[in-house]
Amino acid sequence: MGTWDEGPEPPARLREMVLLFAEAHPRATRREWADFAARHAGECYRTGYARGFEASVRDDDQKPWLADMPERVADQVDPGWRENRLPRGGEVAEDIDAAYEEG
Repeated sequence: MGTWDEGPEPPARLREMVLLFAEAHPRATRREWADFAARHAGECYRTGYARGFEASVRDDDQKPWLADMPERVADQVDPGWRENRLPRGGEVAEDIDAAYEEG
């Protein structure tokens, strides 16, 4: 696919692809032009999607949640997570010891 950092305007290479098709197929029918256009649009969509996904994974500016505290993110995703979390480390050991003493 190559590496391009392009803005929202279509790059000149897309127009060049259309001109190349026209030169290679001067007697193309409407059906052949429609097939070309559909394949061309599909390829543009797939490469744009892939580049957008790669940029969102690679670019920390595209991930505002990284700057936020994990607890705040968890509160937004699952507001009741604090009440539903499992006890950690020593809390578990103390609970087990208390259960044996009571039993």
